[in-house]
Amino acid sequence: MQFIPSSLLQLFLCALLQLASIAASCQHSNSSSMAHNLLEKVITKLQLMKTVSYTYSADIMYTDENYHVNYAIESYIDFTPGSGIPATKFQFSTNDYLACYNGEKFFTLDHKNRSINISEKPALNNLEQLSALNNSLITLRSFLPYLLNNASIVKQVKDTVINEQPYFALSFTLQDNYISPAGYIKQFEPVYTGSKYKPYILVIDKKTALPFQFITKFYDREKDFIAVTFREINLHPKAPNEASWNYAHYANLYSSPKPEKSLISIGSIPGNWRLPIYAADKIDSVSLADYRGKIVVMDFWIKSCGPCIASFPHLNELQKKYGTGKMQLISINTEDKLSDIKFFHDKHRIDYSMCFGANQLALDYGIAAYPAIVILDKTGRVIFSGYGFDKGVIDSIIAENL
Repeated sequence: MQFIPSSLLQLFLCALLQLASIAASCQHSNSSSMAHNLLEKVITKLQLMKTVSYTYSADIMYTDENYHVNYAIESYIDFTPGSGIPATKFQFSTNDYLACYNGEKFFTLDHKNRSINISEKPALNNLEQLSALNNSLITLRSFLPYLLNNASIVKQVKDTVINEQPYFALSFTLQDNYISPAGYIKQFEPVYTGSKYKPYILVIDKKTALPFQFITKFYDREKDFIAVTFREINLHPKAPNEASWNYAHYANLYSSPKPEKSLISIGSIPGNWRLPIYAADKIDSVSLADYRGKIVVMDFWIKSCGPCIASFPHLNELQKKYGTGKMQLISINTEDKLSDIKFFHDKHRIDYSMCFGANQLALDYGIAAYPAIVILDKTGRVIFSGYGFDKGVIDSIIAENL
C-alpha cells in the first residue's frame, strides 16, 4: 500500500474544495443569468401589452384561521399611458358585482342589491382593496422591473410541469418588505407580528413567456398560501361597451345604497336578545338579560378578520383577570358556520361565552366592520362602542366601571 504524503493530501483537498467552490459559483452565476434573461422576456411581454383580458382565479389558504376560499373574476385591463396608477382603465366582474375604473372615476355595482357606489377621484390605496388587483398582471407589470434590477434579491429558476405543460418556476424572497397590489414595495408595519421574510413564486409559460401563476407563501406558515392563476389570457380582447365605463349608464337600474346605520351610541340601552352559545359539550343559548348587573363586553367578529382572530388570547386574559362574577365577555360571530366556531373555540380554549348566528343583531347595532367592541355597564347602558381591538382601552373601561 502506498501512502500519500500529508502535504500532497492537503494540496489535493484544497484543489477539490476550490473546484467545488468554482462549480457552485458557476451554478449560481448560471442561475442568476437565467433568471435575469427570463425576467427580461416576461417584462417585455407585459410592457408591450396595450389591453388584456383574463380570468383571475384565486385560491387562498390560511390554516390557522380555518380559512380556505377560491373564486374567479373576469378581468379587462387597458394599459394605455395617461394615468397616475399602473393601469389607465380596468373592469373586474363576477356574477355578483362589477368594479370599474375609467381613469378618473371608480364605481362598483352590486347586482344582488341593485346598488351603485361611486368615487370621483379614488386614491390608489382605495383601489388596492380590490381582490382582483392583488397579485394581478397589474401587480407584476409594475413590480418585475424592480425585481430585475435589484441584485440583492436572490432569484432561482427551476423547470416544472403543470397539467403536462412545461413551465418555469421563478422563486425569490423579500425581507422586511412585501408587494402591494399595485406592484409597489412596501415595508411591514411595526405592529406586524408574523415573519418578515416573504417568499414568492412566479410560474411562467415556457411557450409564451407570460405569467401563468403568482404565489405568495409565508415563511412561518408552511401550509398557507395565496395562489393566483391567469387563465385564458387574451392580448387582443374585445373592449367592453363604451357606455359601460360611465356610471350614468346604470342610473336607471341601480341606485345609491341606503346610508349605513350608525354604530350603537354611548348612553343608549339596547334591548334584550337571545343567541345560541357554543360549549365543548353542548350547544345552548343565552340572552343579554342573563348578564344584567355585570359589566358586559361584546366582541363582534368574523373568521376572515385577522385582527379578530389575533385578539382571542387577549380576550381570554381579560376574562380570567376579572372573572365572571362582575364582568362577562361575550364573543359574537355574525356569519360563520358552527364548525368554524368550534374550530376557534377549541384551538384557543375560549373561557368566555361564544355566541353565533348574530347577523340580525349586528344589523341592529349598526356593525359595519370587524372587530367591533360594545361595552355595557351594570345597568345595561352602553359606555363604549368602536372598531378595532385595544386591550388596554378595554381593560381600563372595565376597571373604571366595576
